[in-house]
Amino acid sequence: MNEFLQDILCPISREKIDYPVIAADGFTYEESFFRSWVASSSISPMIGTSLPSTTTTDNKTLAYLIARHNYYTDSIAHLKLRTASPKSYVINPLPTSLKHKLAKLMLDYFHLSQPLSVLYTHLDALLKEYPGVQQILLEYANMKRFGCDLEEALKLIEKAQKESLVCTIPKYMKARLVSIQGDPFAGKELVDGVQKENPVIDHTLLEVRYLSSAMVNVKSKSAAFKLITAYIAVCPDDMRASLNQIYALYIMKDSDRVLEYSKIFLDKYKYDACVAYYRAKAYALKKERDEAFKYFDLILNQSKEPMFLAQCYYDKALLRQSATEFDEMKTELEAAFSLYPKINADIVLADLYRNRKQYSEAARWLDSYASRVDKATDIYYNRMCATLSVETGNKEEAIRCYTVLIEKDGANAAYYSMKIESLL
Repeated sequence: MNEFLQDILCPISREKIDYPVIAADGFTYEESFFRSWVASSSISPMIGTSLPSTTTTDNKTLAYLIARHNYYTDSIAHLKLRTASPKSYVINPLPTSLKHKLAKLMLDYFHLSQPLSVLYTHLDALLKEYPGVQQILLEYANMKRFGCDLEEALKLIEKAQKESLVCTIPKYMKARLVSIQGDPFAGKELVDGVQKENPVIDHTLLEVRYLSSAMVNVKSKSAAFKLITAYIAVCPDDMRASLNQIYALYIMKDSDRVLEYSKIFLDKYKYDACVAYYRAKAYALKKERDEAFKYFDLILNQSKEPMFLAQCYYDKALLRQSATEFDEMKTELEAAFSLYPKINADIVLADLYRNRKQYSEAARWLDSYASRVDKATDIYYNRMCATLSVETGNKEEAIRCYTVLIEKDGANAAYYSMKIESLL
């Protein structure tokens, strides 16, 4: 038994802890065994003195470390070899020190308690200390994917393939990434290729584990949910599969089941920034604004990744009524823009000021948006510019914008033609 497992044995049962709680004596126990203990005794199992209380608090940090440890140690089991493992598929166990460092980084990642840029720096340092370790490269790729840097994620996955003989998981990750980028058929071809190259491996679990999230992003959302649910029945402790399951429901806009499944997740793992976000969005869909705000505020208080915080400020602002909550909406949109300009809060601010007939401020924010896009082709810019131009009496500019829109937004060409006729 390795050093980490020895550190997380319950003092009462001497078995591995799954649901750690801190008792009044300051020690951590498995919840079920501690409950059984205090049902018949008021003495501390560790120090032998009277317990001042039988209440407990969740050990959230240890719960996450246990979850991440389970992920690393159990990942090879998901390969489920049908025959004796060929030498090329034997994964050398990670050094204990590296497991601990990765577990801490993944805890920060799931909490988003540090900006991604800081986590990238830590991973760069790990790669210098442990060059070519596949799991570091793959976790790095996952973070890059979350940060929308898909090209860099693909480079890291391809490097993981070159650096290690164990290429099955990187190839599945590459298939998922290719699918998310918009080519699900190429992703499926990659999966088929992996299966042909490695016929001794039972690919069922791997295909679900790594490709189902691509299915969610592309077309087969309900099918993906069924596959992920079946997978979780076999591997109930796979944290990321549970996240994919909730994400599938979120994309399907099944707010009731998002709330149901995310509660199960949070009861088990206590906190995850993405799950808290899905709960906020589910409550928003149900028009339960106060509950949505509660989860947005939870993320804003606990997470530090600028892009994710910007999204929360942006979504929170859009739940407000511009007529009666202008100041709150303006503050949140400005916060979103300052954290991550590409979220396009500036064009929403332009519309917000236009509605209040503060046209100079509207024009300023529209110019901000225009600095990042091609004004000759961008639909959102030309729509806002046309509307603003009509209201400020600039007919020539409005006609120019509507003419661009007829070409670039053909589905609404008849409407734009009608607007031009009304200006002539």
